[in-house]
Amino acid sequence: MRRVLILIVVLFLSFQSFSQHTESFYFWPFNNYTQKIDFNESVNMPNANADTLFNNARAFITAHFRSQKDTILVENDTTNTIICKGAYFVNAEQLGERGKGYIGFTLSIECRYNSYRYSFSNFEHYPLRSNGVFGGPLENETAACGGRLFPSRYWNEQKAKCYYMVQTTIEQLKEAMNKNTDG
Repeated sequence: MRRVLILIVVLFLSFQSFSQHTESFYFWPFNNYTQKIDFNESVNMPNANADTLFNNARAFITAHFRSQKDTILVENDTTNTIICKGAYFVNAEQLGERGKGYIGFTLSIECRYNSYRYSFSNFEHYPLRSNGVFGGPLENETAACGGRLFPSRYWNEQKAKCYYMVQTTIEQLKEAMNKNTDG
């Protein structure tokens, strides 16, 4: 009887410890080749030529990425490719001024006849000020500056904010690319 009682107590305590770990899990698309988070998709656009898609992509980039942290790296008319370094500003309000930061990423759009391909990758959290908290690559389980300065629950909140911002940007990109795409 004692052994059964001890087993029940051990099982109860182990279940309790698992329930304390309530992280939010997001299904981040992961590229096994680069070992990085990578949102990418090839989208078929029947009757759309590459020039129209490229102009739509250029208009989208210039309209949506205007902050000081955003930069267009490559805008190549011959290959119909745009590569942009962008940023989402995120704040961990609970950390005050130290919690202000941004998540930098790379967006590339390749336009071809009847299709385009986009890729969001290289996500990394940076502090807005020199005394702020540094998260590092979003692939990290814990923030680069450590759990005491940037607790896991706040780190996971910043990652969740980024996930939803990327999803919103993808929807906006698809909407922008659908404009005036008749051959």
